[in-house]
Amino acid sequence: DKCEWINPTKSLQGLTLKCRIRHHGILNSCKIEGKKVILKQPVTGVAPGQVAVIYKLEGSDPSICLGGGVIK
Repeated sequence: DKCEWINPTKSLQGLTLKCRIRHHGILNSCKIEGKKVILKQPVTGVAPGQVAVIYKLEGSDPSICLGGGVIK
């Protein structure tokens, strides 16, 4: 419902984004549409209350955390 952006960008368009659900979850390619995160590959076991964290990919390194939010 509410995202907390710690490294806001003017636009997410054209950026290569990755999403991680759970602390040791895999990084999954994604796009953001409004308040929804659309994952390229499905993730099983996602439950309300978990956190999705969004990263900006630079080269092969997802080193820039843009922010995240609690899954509803």
